[in-house]
Amino acid sequence: INAEYGGIIDQGHSKEADIQSSIDNLNRRYDNLVRLGERRKGQLNEKKNLLTFYRDVEECCEWIEEKKKPLLSADTYGDMELLKAMQRNHVALSRELQCIH
Repeated sequence: INAEYGGIIDQGHSKEADIQSSIDNLNRRYDNLVRLGERRKGQLNEKKNLLTFYRDVEECCEWIEEKKKPLLSADTYGDMELLKAMQRNHVALSRELQCIH
């Protein structure tokens, strides 16, 4: 609008003051809209980051609960093969925990 109708003012139109006032008003409104859009974009990004954080926390809690179950299982000292399997699982879990921490 500025480029298209700004020429009217340059031509010395009789309503030059009104035209300039309208253009200035339009520019203020546009600038305000851009500022509002940028602020909203920031708010949405903050909300996205927060929701991502909560989702990651929930996934970690679920992972912890999943890994905790075998640690709470009953002792099986009478079955050598099961005991060996549990030891392997425990070693794997220990490695996984070291990688995460």
